Amino acid sequence: ATFDKHEPSQRLSSPARFAMHEPSSFYNNERHTDFDEQHVQKFAQRNRATFASITRGRIFGASMQIALGVWQLQLASKFLASTCGRPITNWMLVNGFLMLVCSLVALCGIWRSRVFTKLELQTYLLRKDRGGDVDPQWEDKVAASEAGSTLGMVSWLGSCFLAASFICGFYLWMIAPSCDVELARWMSYILVLQLLMPLLSYLLVAACGLRAYFRNDPKESYWDDQPVDFW
Repeated sequence: ATFDKHEPSQRLSSPARFAMHEPSSFYNNERHTDFDEQHVQKFAQRNRATFASITRGRIFGASMQIALGVWQLQLASKFLASTCGRPITNWMLVNGFLMLVCSLVALCGIWRSRVFTKLELQTYLLRKDRGGDVDPQWEDKVAASEAGSTLGMVSWLGSCFLAASFICGFYLWMIAPSCDVELARWMSYILVLQLLMPLLSYLLVAACGLRAYFRNDPKESYWDDQPVDFW
């Protein structure tokens, strides 16, 4: 398909005009908009595979957090009858519940961003990057997945509450009475896992994304189908 770079750009009244994928007028005014469809498809496949791999990594990370939350609730119910370690048991109940809520909110956010795993969207973004026509439907979907929302605010608040809960848990573990050594030992395992899990999740997502990127990266340059390399 070919596009006329002198054709006036479409003006959108929807929030899609402000999406992060809006093409640069400076670059697109200089580009030739004749591009190789096969070349575009190669890079669209790479981008789709990379985002799909990142999505799977994020889902696995959220699932690990759910497992940790469920484990805390099980431990709390096991030691619920212990009067000596009641503050620790109460902390496990609250912290485990917070972890489950944050994980479910994270999964909802991942579900909203699933549109980027579609090959059609990645192809459209590459065409638009080369001066192609703007599609209001795709722009609306991109804007809906990227715009700030109540879900993002809940996720941010949940992360703050989890950080505060970790500090409280560490303090309770430091002053834990010696009458319930087993409960204090289990709590130390939870604190260590809760501290390491965000780092492990980040490394997992980064590893998944890089592996898919380099595994599917074409040998050609990104702008090989253009007469000028703009980057």
